[in-house]
Amino acid sequence: QMPPVPPLFEKLIDHLGEGSPSSMIAGAGKSPQLVLSLTGTRFKDNDTELSAAARWAFEHFSRDHTPCAIVLLDSANQRAGLEYHLRREFGCLGERYDRLPVNFSSGVSLADVPMYRDAMLGLRVGLMPLTRHEILTLINSPFLLPSGFAESATGLSLIKTLFDLGTERVAAEDFRHLVSGLGGKTALRDVVTLAQEQNRHLAVRQSGQYWVEVIRERLAVWGWPVRGNLDSMEFQQVQRLEPSLDTLATSLSLSGFVTYEEALSHWQAVLADTVFQPQTDRSSVQVLDAREAIGLSLS
Repeated sequence: QMPPVPPLFEKLIDHLGEGSPSSMIAGAGKSPQLVLSLTGTRFKDNDTELSAAARWAFEHFSRDHTPCAIVLLDSANQRAGLEYHLRREFGCLGERYDRLPVNFSSGVSLADVPMYRDAMLGLRVGLMPLTRHEILTLINSPFLLPSGFAESATGLSLIKTLFDLGTERVAAEDFRHLVSGLGGKTALRDVVTLAQEQNRHLAVRQSGQYWVEVIRERLAVWGWPVRGNLDSMEFQQVQRLEPSLDTLATSLSLSGFVTYEEALSHWQAVLADTVFQPQTDRSSVQVLDAREAIGLSLS
């Protein structure tokens, strides 16, 4: 004897099936005749799948600007790759960087967005050791150095010398020496010169407000964010700088005096705890995670 069907299950069965729950249970042994209306495609790897999704969104949206959606099952690891492919398809990698008609509806930690990731890297330059990967990220950053710097004579010289060193990790004093000789008249050299002057003072414990002013000064020397044609989301991200520094000053006031390195660690934690939710036009390509897609009717 089968026990009674719980009320929630009964309503679900009644909604999905034909007839009463008891009749469906009676016919459970029979093979159900399901009509599948969805088609699927197999891809050789994740990047190929994201590229195909971006291409589909571009073709669909370009026809008549009808909104469409892409649902990511692993948005934390797939978002950056999808954004690159979307920018490539819509021609928004260069001068039209701010024209991408895409709304990433899920929030993201400020610590993970490229603008603040590069800002944190810029604040360490000339003062702390950097890996070769971090230096290459720095040289290619559109938020710290002018567009095309990596392909300039100065940029190429730095990259060549970096690889000639044959080391994965470059000490702060070695990087300062490298940039002093090859940096040219750039913000990078200005930052390194400032770091040389400040180096002896940054290990001294100071108040949170003191370090907030140092962070502002160093970002100003970079001209962060350098790129002028910020898109809507990046402009909103810039607006979060002062609130995040205010939070940093408040949190450090409870910690007493700290060193510069400790202050950066605190700011990193503040950025990691700050979820950035962009405000964008909804009549566009929507990128959702699986939870946000629950209950939506898509056709």
